[in-house]
Amino acid sequence: MFLARSHVDLHNIRQSVDRIGNVSDNVIHLGPIKIGLEGVLEFVPFVGEIYSVIAGLLLIVMGMRARAPATTLLSITVLIGVRTLIGTGNLVPGVGVVAELAAAAFRAHKISADMIAKAMDDTLYLEGRRGDPAHADILAGVRAGTERRRVVYLG
Repeated sequence: MFLARSHVDLHNIRQSVDRIGNVSDNVIHLGPIKIGLEGVLEFVPFVGEIYSVIAGLLLIVMGMRARAPATTLLSITVLIGVRTLIGTGNLVPGVGVVAELAAAAFRAHKISADMIAKAMDDTLYLEGRRGDPAHADILAGVRAGTERRRVVYLG
């Protein structure tokens, strides 16, 4: 039940990923500057880091459910880790405000959400099992090189 089993599951995962990315990094628009819940919480000690880790873990879980490539999940892990480390700079005397501003400006969650969405767009999800005769044309396209997307069976 963990992995997506239908296109409805994939749709719900996509909406959740988009929502996390937008709430984290796109709530307040000040011209070209966009700040989200993550940026606001960054100015409360430890709360911004806790939010960053939880939102990042949710994105990774959603990516795993959508069967995103391992390289994408690893990249997201690194992005969220770097963002969280930048946010912990407010614990160092003399660096606090600069670290908080840098962490608020670093839109790691939105970037991560976009990476998962792109991975989902680059994947052809097929309901059913491997070897299903209905998918013979698609698999022939993959072998011939006309279908460039990854093929993932949901069944």
